[in-house]
Amino acid sequence: MEISSFPNPPAIPQDTKLANRIFGANCGPVSFAALLNTLVLDVIRYFPHFPNYPHTSIPQMKRAMDAFGVAYKSDDDWPQHGLCLIQFNGIWTKHGRYSEASKHRHWVAVSFGKIFDVNGYEWMGMEVWISEIMPRLMAAHPGRSSWTLAKAYSVQHS
Repeated sequence: MEISSFPNPPAIPQDTKLANRIFGANCGPVSFAALLNTLVLDVIRYFPHFPNYPHTSIPQMKRAMDAFGVAYKSDDDWPQHGLCLIQFNGIWTKHGRYSEASKHRHWVAVSFGKIFDVNGYEWMGMEVWISEIMPRLMAAHPGRSSWTLAKAYSVQHS
């Protein structure tokens, strides 16, 4: 699938609340839909683990991008246009409890200096996201001590 060039960030999926009610769609499929400028209900089939398992792993996100026909590559830093996986650090990462650590991850979409987080439900600047959204996400789960960029994918656009 070809993604058009966006002088502004893509639109916000208008069916996020409905997709959450029906499928439990959360940060993974919603960020994916936001980045691709489509509805969550149009992409949820690429996340077949929902609603039974409401966490999207790195391999699951790669399978969704492959199945949707998205051209992507792994990135070492925040991409210009792509998907990023945030790792919330805590006792689970200090002690190498990787299965528990994977439950403390969060997908966001980025596009040309803006970030989309399902918890903010809008495209915003990185500074706003760090100052307004991240404190809420850190406080939502006791034991979160910091966060890092765990994985990033640049998604090709034209």
